[in-house]
Amino acid sequence: WRHQLGGILADDMGLGKTLQSLALICHAKQADPTGDPFLIVAPTSVVANWAAEAARFAPDLAVTTITDTLRRRGQDLDDVITGADVVVTSYTLFRLDADAYASVTWSGLLLDEAQFVKNHQSRIYQCARQLPAPFKLAITGTPMENNLMELWSLLSITAPGLFPSPTRFREHYARPIEKQTDAELLARLRRRIKPLVKRRTKEQVAADLPAKQEQLLEVELDPRHRRIYQRHLQRERQKVLGLVHDVDRNRFTILRSLTLLRQLSLHPALVEPEHAHLGASKIDALVDQLRDVIDGGHRALVFSQFTGFLVHVRERLDSA
Repeated sequence: WRHQLGGILADDMGLGKTLQSLALICHAKQADPTGDPFLIVAPTSVVANWAAEAARFAPDLAVTTITDTLRRRGQDLDDVITGADVVVTSYTLFRLDADAYASVTWSGLLLDEAQFVKNHQSRIYQCARQLPAPFKLAITGTPMENNLMELWSLLSITAPGLFPSPTRFREHYARPIEKQTDAELLARLRRRIKPLVKRRTKEQVAADLPAKQEQLLEVELDPRHRRIYQRHLQRERQKVLGLVHDVDRNRFTILRSLTLLRQLSLHPALVEPEHAHLGASKIDALVDQLRDVIDGGHRALVFSQFTGFLVHVRERLDSA
């Protein structure tokens, strides 16, 4: 394992990625019991879960979690991780104490929810890219959300020699593929990265689960809500129409306009806080759906990309 490149574990279901990673570490420790520790960087909310899963499934591993900056702890990193086989910390703390982590010898780096490093111009990406480690693994359910450069970011960390230049990757692969002008080029990219990417789908992991059922509901906005939305729609439409002649250069501005309209379609207060008193038809529809779910003795998990919208949802649910 020491002589292999790193790679990407793309797990669509999120099932077993922790166990697979712990199994890899156990295998490495059996091969070299005196080897250096592994560093796992994860979102703050799951740092404790890594320790709990290790205690349950790999009790022989000595796991140290770091949940505060070294300055606040008043300790050097070497002292904190003495005797550890696995060190788990958050992306924020890894970024804040990057120099200390870079000065330690690691057996490998595991990036959980690796979409945190998808922006190759961000500080956290640089920390992961520059950390000295012979093996790096990116674990993610979303190796690419917006464009192929996000995939390049993960590959440049886990297999830095594969596509060494972001500019050349963008010009040779990303732009032609995203414009859908070269199908053979996409096939060639897939062949090149296939040895480095392990992708697990629901069908492979849990074949007994039923197929996903989707129900699409069309919701009419409240008249006052619609007037606010239409006002912004006209303005953003004119802005975007003036930028589409060069989508690549104006991508950020175009996406910002689309995001603003998506927020407005949920609740006007997400863009204009003074309209917090207005209701939201989509929340009304959600509450009606949830009443049926609860009456049937079921539970529901409600997602939104915009946490500000979930604040309004929670307030309405509390009042109901």
